[in-house]
Amino acid sequence: ACVVKLERRLRRLDGVADADINLASGRAEVAWDPQRVRLSTILDTLNHDGYDALPFRHDGPDDARRAE
Repeated sequence: ACVVKLERRLRRLDGVADADINLASGRAEVAWDPQRVRLSTILDTLNHDGYDALPFRHDGPDDARRAE
């Protein structure tokens, strides 16, 4: 239920087209328009609800996830 609420909260942000959160993998996929909403706003929304959200790095291993 928490995941559904958080996905809805993200989708209500102006500029977010879609949000899919997977607790098993510890990842969220968010489609957004950077001209309308900043990544920091999306991360702040996740962090406000108690999740330690960090952007995914495409250039190497996900160090934050591995450290967890």
